[in-house]
Amino acid sequence: MKGNEKSNVKNLGCEKKKKMNAKVLFATTAAFIVLLSFGAIASADPYCGGLPLTSVQEGEVSGDLWFDDSCPLVTDWTKSYTLPSYTNVEWAQLYVAVYCAHMQNCYPGRANITFNGVQLGGTPSSELLDGCYTYPALLYETPCANGTTGYMGTEPDYGRGPEWGNDHRVRVTSDYLMWYDVTDLVQPNSNVAIEASKIYPNFDGRIKLVTLVVAYNDGDTDTVHYWVNRGHDADNYYWDNEGKPNYIGETNFSADLPEGSTVHSSNLTVVHMASQDGKYTFNGASIPTDPTGDDGVNWQGGYSGYDTWYVSSLFKSNSNNTLTYDRNGPYYKIGLAFLTANYTAEAVEEPDLVVTEINAYHNHTTTPAWFNLSNEIDVTIRNNGTAPAGASTVSLYIEGVFFGKLPVSSLSAGANETVTFENWKPIGDDCLQPLCQFNGSYDDYNVTSIVDCDGDVAESNEANNEITVVESVCYNGYMADEPLENVAHGLIHGHLNFTTGDGIYTGLYSVGDSKDTQYDITIPAGASVESANLNVYYTWYYEKESCPQMEVSITNATRTYILPLEKTYNDIKCFCPDASWVFPWGNYVYDLKDYIHGSGTYTVTVERTGGQSFCISAPGIVLVYEDENAPLIEYWVNEGADILIGGRRGDGGFLSLEECINNATFPASNTIYEVVTATLGVVSPWAGSSWEPGQTNYLFFNDVELGTGVYHGYGETYYKAIDSMTMEIGSANAQVGVNVTDVTAHYLQGSENVVGQGDDGDNMMPTNAFLVVAYKE
Repeated sequence: MKGNEKSNVKNLGCEKKKKMNAKVLFATTAAFIVLLSFGAIASADPYCGGLPLTSVQEGEVSGDLWFDDSCPLVTDWTKSYTLPSYTNVEWAQLYVAVYCAHMQNCYPGRANITFNGVQLGGTPSSELLDGCYTYPALLYETPCANGTTGYMGTEPDYGRGPEWGNDHRVRVTSDYLMWYDVTDLVQPNSNVAIEASKIYPNFDGRIKLVTLVVAYNDGDTDTVHYWVNRGHDADNYYWDNEGKPNYIGETNFSADLPEGSTVHSSNLTVVHMASQDGKYTFNGASIPTDPTGDDGVNWQGGYSGYDTWYVSSLFKSNSNNTLTYDRNGPYYKIGLAFLTANYTAEAVEEPDLVVTEINAYHNHTTTPAWFNLSNEIDVTIRNNGTAPAGASTVSLYIEGVFFGKLPVSSLSAGANETVTFENWKPIGDDCLQPLCQFNGSYDDYNVTSIVDCDGDVAESNEANNEITVVESVCYNGYMADEPLENVAHGLIHGHLNFTTGDGIYTGLYSVGDSKDTQYDITIPAGASVESANLNVYYTWYYEKESCPQMEVSITNATRTYILPLEKTYNDIKCFCPDASWVFPWGNYVYDLKDYIHGSGTYTVTVERTGGQSFCISAPGIVLVYEDENAPLIEYWVNEGADILIGGRRGDGGFLSLEECINNATFPASNTIYEVVTATLGVVSPWAGSSWEPGQTNYLFFNDVELGTGVYHGYGETYYKAIDSMTMEIGSANAQVGVNVTDVTAHYLQGSENVVGQGDDGDNMMPTNAFLVVAYKE
């Protein structure tokens, strides 16, 4: 009982219940082995033998050690229990004693015991109660048999005392004592059912004792240490009649409370199996049989009972506490003894390291971690204690797999430190799959951190060093994840042109809206079209579950033709499920080769035919023509669509330039001619118009930086020709950025060549890359 040694226990006749402060210790197989050895211990009653009590459970709880003791004295018995309110049960055992009717003879029987509907111990049906009991003081010359007694070994011998049926059942004289771990079975309202049955006619089977013991926490601030000692010890008059010294049993409770602890209350309890209670001492002092009032409480049934004494004045906090028991009448037996101590430990200044926060992010602590990129995980450690904590370490596990370990500095009381784990790269899929199928790409990860994982710091609480949080990881479509693919490669005498005609940025907000773009194409007389593709660059398609619906036509000198769609390239922001402005951007490509027959004016019409609204920049035509009077060239054409926002912009998920470099690879050439010039051309709609100072773009060729802020044509006309490549933006609102550069010095003959278009805050969409190499024949 908490904070007060006294208890008001009403007379319940043959059933008593009481609660005592306690905490858990686990009974183990080793404890059973120790108990088994006591059959030959000299400290038992030398004549009849017995099993002296030993410690089988010890620990601390904030609640109580509650027990209920009954003596049914019937063969078929049930009972329901209502436990005190608790937060969790740390340990519980049920004890049952069955009377067989003779102190030595073999009268076989069975005991069927269920707890909350679960069969306990023994066979699937019951415990077998069998065998003779033999006194250590007597010589037995005939073997044990039903209805009589005899030696239990293989040959005549002196009796061996306690007879073990298994690791949870032992017979001493006329009683079988059994015990069961019911920790995982106990409930706030529990029930037990016991039925004893005869195998041999003389078997009695009355249930002599049923004791349920429960150690529980109740969530308050009490600290209660407890000990449970168990045995099956007898003390009879036979030895005395032989003129021998009186047998007095003894059991110890070894206490080692923290130094300086204040004990508020201490209770000692014995549960006996005798019609007449015994006499007792505790730590050398006599304590009354049948305590009442200020001394304690007691209950005596027909053949069992219990006593509880309030022993604060006798309790020893840091040494053995010794209980002795002796008979008052002819026969006495004891099965259980409990000791509890409700105490407060002396306040000691100690550190207490805890992890207060785990945060996975990408570059900036307010943004989530991204798939397929290197992310950081911050772990914040706090010293919640009252004394400084020395240097320690903190470990990190992701989905139970060790990720790493970092040092933590010394922390004064109340101080915090945040350490950063780097290079976490979870793998995930793009949220926009082929054919414009949108699947939100994110996943949750269990992230666990353990501070002082190497045990370097002695803390006031060693059980609160670990926490686990769930971190969501998503896909960021603004990274460079869509390399431009090579779609054309050839060796001809000729030239490569790129033009957007007079096209401008236009919104197609209603079904049926259209935009015409006029292209003035110039091709030398006698030249032929090697390839010609139209690129329709779109943005802000206001639905993430599909892509734009459009019809594209071209009008040449003869008539208007509906163009078949050659290929679509689509990209999307993705982000986490609650993100806004998640709309596809992309590039629809159409084959124009059969419709451009020479120099002239061509009109391309883009019409919205359904779906949601979208906007287009000026469509671009990539034209390669063959002219026998032109230089010998080898050309490469790459295309695609890769929306980028780098520059650590918040609206882009704090991606760096390095994470936003779109690459286009030009396959190696097998040509052995001498290189005269190499010219690079790139196209990125919406490049070249940064919103903030410092937001810009980069261009790389074979890892060589060619320049920054190199795109032209977003808000101005642009025309530039270098050797066999010409690039033109024909209006001041095309919103298409282009660049053409001589890369002769950096061209790798016989190897792959790679162009990188890098976004450092510009928000552009690389769509085209061209390489033209001129040779000397």
